[in-house]
Amino acid sequence: DPDKPFLLLLLLLQGGIDSAIVASDLISIYVAQEVVGISTFLLLVQGNRAPQLWIGLRYLLIGNSVMLLYLLGAALVYREQGSFALVGLDQSSGIALALLLVALFTKAELFISGLWLPRTNAVAPAAVSALISGGVVCAGLAPLLRIAAAVESAGPLLRWIGLASALLGLVFALSDRRVRRALSYGIDR
Repeated sequence: DPDKPFLLLLLLLQGGIDSAIVASDLISIYVAQEVVGISTFLLLVQGNRAPQLWIGLRYLLIGNSVMLLYLLGAALVYREQGSFALVGLDQSSGIALALLLVALFTKAELFISGLWLPRTNAVAPAAVSALISGGVVCAGLAPLLRIAAAVESAGPLLRWIGLASALLGLVFALSDRRVRRALSYGIDR
């Protein structure tokens, strides 16, 4: 039986994931990612066990650090385009786009930037681990797909990084002896 704080955090997480999927500009995507990150952190530390607290803090620090990169990229886009809209991203500088993509790669657990999340899944309670694998990663992936639709040259890059991420996840899953961690390498890809 889930308790009331868990259900409330689950609703907050669902709202953040839904917002990340339908967001139409860079700031809306940022806010949605932060809502997802904070609610995931609170779900991670809810058990109040020492490993969960440490992993939750690590999740929060990594997530907020990469979202700082995202904000820098969004600020560069605004300086160049005068708007946070996704429509003008194809005319933005490569640096701005790279900052946005690296942040979202980390949130979506793609390629090397996603190697930190399987450890989080291994320590998290089973229900929270399933939410991270299914929903939280989707909240980072949906904006990537929207950016790929807005920037034509980003599509092939994202396909190759997705393929490399799947292969890398497979290699790590096969080489890891801990079951929960091995599953999180394979499930999230």
